[in-house]
Amino acid sequence: MCRFGVAAWCLNVEQHEAIRTASSLGLEAIHLDFGRMGSEWKQWSPGDVGGLRKDAENYGVRIEAVALNVLEVISCAQSRHSIAGKRCRDIALMAIDSAEQLDAEFVYVPCFGENEIKTAEDLSRHAEFMHELCMRLNGSCLVLASENTLDGPKNLKLISEVGHPRMCILFDLYNPMIHGIDSCSLLKSIRPHMCESIHIKDGVGGVCGDVPIGEGDAKLHECASILMSSHFGGSVILENKYFHETERRIESDLRTARSLFVESRAL
Repeated sequence: MCRFGVAAWCLNVEQHEAIRTASSLGLEAIHLDFGRMGSEWKQWSPGDVGGLRKDAENYGVRIEAVALNVLEVISCAQSRHSIAGKRCRDIALMAIDSAEQLDAEFVYVPCFGENEIKTAEDLSRHAEFMHELCMRLNGSCLVLASENTLDGPKNLKLISEVGHPRMCILFDLYNPMIHGIDSCSLLKSIRPHMCESIHIKDGVGGVCGDVPIGEGDAKLHECASILMSSHFGGSVILENKYFHETERRIESDLRTARSLFVESRAL
């Protein structure tokens, strides 16, 4: 049975409040952004991690994943010996340690902005980065995911170059369209290598986040059908922008998501 959640950064509130909001709206899972954004990014302190874990336990919300969104402004496609390369690894290792303390299921690397994989060299350096992190997961229950702008063949190449069983792909139902990739074809290619969690949002003409799920041009029904036929039973994480009318918009998107991934199973 699928569970439903939200990405904390879509709520435009502090992460403790995001957990409380998710719980009040009947959501079961949340993806948190590692660290605290402000005038300057700051890593979580031990107190931050302990507080988040306590909130999750008290409010009955699963902290499923920790996202390394900060890497979008640094880029891990750099020499591992450079100052920036070392900083990326340090941040990622701290995120892994925090995710273990939170009993999260996976840590993922968003490959957008400065961290987008554009060239063959970028891909190779990302693979090196991901492989090194995967090697640090021995003895842990965590897996490491890449969320990226690559098509099917290039995602498979990334998986092959990382060459580690803890490596997987986080699929987003709308991101492929922004980059001119057919989401259904991509999904069929990477399905065996996906983590059992997806991001769901909608948009029009490649502009995403402001359109209620089901009212844009995302191939929601087609992708949901592919997933359900492959026995998907993981988490469906809402990732529209919920900065305004949060309760009404999440309730609406949640109804649509449930119709795609719960009610369709019963038909």
